[in-house]
Amino acid sequence: HKYETMRTGRKAGEGLVQAMEHIPGPYFDDDFDLGLSEPFLELRSGVESRSSLNIVIQENLSNYLDVVEVHLLKEISIRSDSFFQALAVLQDLGV
Repeated sequence: HKYETMRTGRKAGEGLVQAMEHIPGPYFDDDFDLGLSEPFLELRSGVESRSSLNIVIQENLSNYLDVVEVHLLKEISIRSDSFFQALAVLQDLGV
C-alpha cells in the first residue's frame, strides 16, 4: 500500500470510495429493486411523460455505472504492478 500511495498520492481504494459517494444511497440497499419507483421519484421533476422519465432514469443509471467503472479501472491499474510482481515471486518460488 505504501508504493500505491507514493505512486498516486492517495491510499488504494480512496478514489473508488469517493466516487461511490456521488451515487445516491438507495442504490446500495440490499433490497434495491429497479421495479420500484421510490428511488427515482427525485428524477420526476420537469419530466412530462413516462417515456421521458424512463430515458432520464436510464441516463442516470448509466452515469452512475460509468463513475464506478472508471474508478474500478483506476484501482485495478494501481494494483496491477503489485499483482504481477507477486505472481512472478510465486512463480520463482515454484508455488
